Amino acid sequence: MITFALVMKNQAFGKLIGFVCLLLLGCTGSDDSQDGLTNDTDTSQIVLREVPMNSAWKDQRFPSQPKHWTSIQAIDSMAINSDILLFQPVKTNFSSYHQDQFQRDSVSSKYPNIYHKALAIERYLEATHDSTFFRNSDTLTFTSDAVNHWYLVNSDSQKHCVESFLPEKQLFLIKTFYQSGTSYLLINGASGYAKKLWGLPYFSPGGTQLISINNDQKIQYSANGIQYFKCFEDSISLQWEQGINNWGPAKMRWISDDTLVIQREYLAPNESEEVYLSDAVQVVIFSKSHPAL
Repeated sequence: MITFALVMKNQAFGKLIGFVCLLLLGCTGSDDSQDGLTNDTDTSQIVLREVPMNSAWKDQRFPSQPKHWTSIQAIDSMAINSDILLFQPVKTNFSSYHQDQFQRDSVSSKYPNIYHKALAIERYLEATHDSTFFRNSDTLTFTSDAVNHWYLVNSDSQKHCVESFLPEKQLFLIKTFYQSGTSYLLINGASGYAKKLWGLPYFSPGGTQLISINNDQKIQYSANGIQYFKCFEDSISLQWEQGINNWGPAKMRWISDDTLVIQREYLAPNESEEVYLSDAVQVVIFSKSHPAL
């Protein structure tokens, strides 16, 4: 009887040990899933490649400048390539480009240098956009696509920071800092396709057009003007770009697929010191082949 009791006791102890081991294994599996590793993850299928860019871009030490400049009045019209633009004054309000501008200001306000401000915003974005990109020293790696991962490396003349991620289009907006001035890159997280922009991009309501604006009329390290693109499934095509002499486009908003409003900033006339004023113009874009023309 004593022997039987000892055997039963040992069996019960063995079951207890087995149960504890199962619990420990379960906890280990939970940790793996938090790190983004699951039984379904097949890292052998991931392809890591450098973002393909024109070699001329990599060698640039300063942002590109407009080839064509003109003065545009508040009431004006002009033809650029296959389009006609009509300008007229309008009263309207503009909101911040980023919906989370308050959070961006909060994390970057303690940095006096604009590049370090951008790095602080990038760290905030990396923490809030799980598994879409990460930085390792001078290298940014974009991981929003399950298979194709792309990387972008800083150089002596250019430093890159993530400005935002557009998940619905799987596009990364990158701000590039030169020795003097800035520009932007749009990078497709799936294909690695990259397009250089003067300033922030604004997609039309239908998603078929994109306008990039940049305001640098005072120092003129960067472009001061407007770029107009047509959007396709996996790329965008520049239709025209126009430098502006007498004001800078500070903000904009699409109203429809052919109409937008732009906030103009310009130097106040007859002032002893530099004073900048602002107003707004509505811009309608017509194709020269439009039936109404």
